[in-house]
Amino acid sequence: MNSNAEIKSAPSVTPVLRGDNNPPVPMWLGWVMLITSVIGCVASSIILDDHIALLENPDQTFFCDLGGAFSCSTVMAAPEAKSLGISNPYLGIMGFGGMLGVAFTILSRSRFAPWFWALISLGISLVVAFCHFLAWSAIFRIEALCINCMAIWTVSIILFCATLAYVLPTFGGDNWISRSFKRWWWAIAFLWIAAIGAVIYVHFYL
Repeated sequence: MNSNAEIKSAPSVTPVLRGDNNPPVPMWLGWVMLITSVIGCVASSIILDDHIALLENPDQTFFCDLGGAFSCSTVMAAPEAKSLGISNPYLGIMGFGGMLGVAFTILSRSRFAPWFWALISLGISLVVAFCHFLAWSAIFRIEALCINCMAIWTVSIILFCATLAYVLPTFGGDNWISRSFKRWWWAIAFLWIAAIGAVIYVHFYL
């Protein structure tokens, strides 16, 4: 009898990443995360494969060596292709692979604690900042573009805007920034990507 009483009186334990007290996550965010993460993983894998081939044969050329501004081999041979001695594609595969796991968890209708979303937002913000550093390096220092790298820049921006479209209104309160991201995140992402495209066009073709 005592054991049954202890079982009944024991407090229920709510999983940190799945509980009714945490706000629900919209399914559209899970799909956006899934699609962008798959593209990011594929692009990072292609870059990694090409980078290994370039190490084995420095004269190797790739399908994305289209001439003019587009030269993947030039970008991959640059010092910026590594961070702290680690090839950037490894970081991309790990990062997008992690986001792929988050996407599947969202699609299974799991809910996440606020601290988890804070970490996700911080991580994606750092990824976007790093992508902009790489974009600046490719455009203004290396003077060459990598198609797969540009795909990663693109999906990172989309992932950042989509995540903020949920995080800001849910945890940041009701203000014009939260409302703007919630309603117009896709337009913000489009204009952001278009602005980078305009910089590329002006720099290389005008």
